Amino acid sequence: MPEIVAAQRAHLRLLHRFGPAATYDAVLTGFLICGHRWNQDAHDPDDVRLDWDERAAELIPPGEEENAFSTSRLFAATYPEAVKLAALIGSLHWRRLAAGGPDEQRYFAAEVARRLREPGYRPRVSKDPIAHWIADDSWRPPSPARTTYREQRGFGGQNMPKPHQHSIDRHRRSARWFARNRLGGRGILYHRHVSSVLTREWSRRMDLFTDTVAASAEASPSDTANAGGPEVADFIRPTAAQSDYLDGVLAAVFAQTERPWNKLIARRAGRARSPRTRHDRQ
Repeated sequence: MPEIVAAQRAHLRLLHRFGPAATYDAVLTGFLICGHRWNQDAHDPDDVRLDWDERAAELIPPGEEENAFSTSRLFAATYPEAVKLAALIGSLHWRRLAAGGPDEQRYFAAEVARRLREPGYRPRVSKDPIAHWIADDSWRPPSPARTTYREQRGFGGQNMPKPHQHSIDRHRRSARWFARNRLGGRGILYHRHVSSVLTREWSRRMDLFTDTVAASAEASPSDTANAGGPEVADFIRPTAAQSDYLDGVLAAVFAQTERPWNKLIARRAGRARSPRTRHDRQ
């Protein structure tokens, strides 16, 4: 699919801009947001969730779920939008806006709405993973990976380990569930691939995993300036979040980029005036 190929190229550009840690966190957070939103009904004829349904229909044709189903194909269906969200989530500029005051938060939400093609979107207190990220995660450092491929059993060996019967049964249950409603959000949210951003170091600990998934889309009502009911209340943090992480990272970035600009311009001018030999041009 051309949009998936374009997203792969954009993903690599983010890696060069943000580095591996921030890109890893940002893309997985984008998948987490898309997973929650895919489980919700789409009403707008231009809603991006309709694109996910169309891609899923091509990757996993209706009626062939038993043989064609794969959670990786569900991730692929949302991949272009996950990368678009990652460009905001991994950016220090946009993170500062999300962690800022009410006006900055509204500006961030408007950009999210543009990328998800939802002009009327506003962060909500309940059932909104974007509001949860603004409230709990935007002003904290990226969450690292818990394991690497090199740590996995069988890495570098000639034979791959056989899948456990429990994994096979879980895969079949996921295929049957997807065949029933054709909504792929549950498959994404319950996959171990997003576990590092689903339960972060500062996340509330839940007894049941279903509660953990639900909590990743909830913002605390006490953080909002709107007095409406939790199901309909808009989420706006009344004041900016105090973030040692964002302040410290920006100070380090500015310290690395500070240069005596007059000397830098002089050096560039000197290089421009110096003659270039044939060997230099080659």
